[in-house]
Amino acid sequence: MSASARNRREQAFPLEKMRLLNHDAPPPRRLDLRGPARISATVTDQDAAAIYVVPSCPVDILDARVETEKPVICWEPAVSEYHVWEARVYGADAVLIGARCALFDELYELIENLGMKPIIEVRNERDALGAVAQRARLVHVQMSRYPAESLAPGTVTIARPGLPADVVLVPRPAP
Repeated sequence: MSASARNRREQAFPLEKMRLLNHDAPPPRRLDLRGPARISATVTDQDAAAIYVVPSCPVDILDARVETEKPVICWEPAVSEYHVWEARVYGADAVLIGARCALFDELYELIENLGMKPIIEVRNERDALGAVAQRARLVHVQMSRYPAESLAPGTVTIARPGLPADVVLVPRPAP
């Protein structure tokens, strides 16, 4: 979604109104990506542990939420408090945030406080180690530069050398 589209939505529907709508949001579903697990874009994928949505508009998250009982991941990195609230109001159970996001600490805490799971997007091993040092436990490998050659699209992998055992690597989702 373009930055201008985001700005128009924020102007038309201010953050204060978005916060009020959270009372009507469906309760977050439990996202469990431990062990052999897969995420998918297909809501009918019975083997998937979760469904990801790259929203062209927030209603895409709600549509996926209605069509499946599985947790829904908002696969567009949140860059502001507004985006986190919007994802929650429309039913996301997890939200992607960048390891280098200027508001990382605030967004991470807000995501957790709203009952969702933060998934930290990293570009390399240094980002991954930094995110883990900042308490991240779900790490998305955005680029293939991270030394994890066995990461198949959509397949969740527990830890890698140099990362704590409780860290889950979430590579790009399977189509």
